[in-house]
Amino acid sequence: MYLHAPHRAEKLQGNVSTDGVYVASYSYGSPATRYGVYAMQRIVEIDGQPIETTEDFVKAVKGKQHQTSVLIKTLDFNNNSNVITLKIDNNYWPFYEMKYQNGHWQKVDHLLAPEYTKI
Repeated sequence: MYLHAPHRAEKLQGNVSTDGVYVASYSYGSPATRYGVYAMQRIVEIDGQPIETTEDFVKAVKGKQHQTSVLIKTLDFNNNSNVITLKIDNNYWPFYEMKYQNGHWQKVDHLLAPEYTKI
């Protein structure tokens, strides 16, 4: 998923809530598509913790173990809510953040190494 703060135009519409972080897009085959987190939704809670900013989202998801389930509450443009259980996949879809600092984009990894079974 690619997340950011809600668009300015959305904030200017009085009838649309701008709570949470906006889901801009997603990658096919990712846990987001498998479990139903789609573009144009807003994530407002993770495991009961309110999400106001992208920093809140990072704090809520950072350090989650591979194959851990998280409850995600989303809102659509009509403010209809949906609660989704999503399973973290650090093997194929690791969690990272892109930050623009000092004139450059930097990738910040936020994953814990998956637990592999040695045979």
